[in-house]
Amino acid sequence: MINLKFQELEDKWNLKSLISPIECNSGWLGLLEQFFEELSPKQQSEDVHQIKEKYGTLRIHGSPKVEVIAGKYEVLSVQTCEMTGEPSKLHKKGGWYQTLSSDQAALLGFQEISSKA
Repeated sequence: MINLKFQELEDKWNLKSLISPIECNSGWLGLLEQFFEELSPKQQSEDVHQIKEKYGTLRIHGSPKVEVIAGKYEVLSVQTCEMTGEPSKLHKKGGWYQTLSSDQAALLGFQEISSKA
């Protein structure tokens, strides 16, 4: 099933070079909008190849220029709930990692990963 919000994002930014559909939840739509606003039009349409969640963070793959800007949004994604867009932290449930607000983590049974080592 296609997420219509992501389809609108793909259409708005002319993302014809994606190798797969955007694979993350809609809480990160705001981060993706900011990311694309930072890119030049040529980079938007030709240099972004994949957008997904991996180990609880937003991953944007593409040309080296895209990857440099994408690193900033990977860091920001750990502070943004993937489900709601609210402030968040990284959580874990079994072998799964997800960046969630406290409410979403409790609802889904995830535990916050302590920043203390």
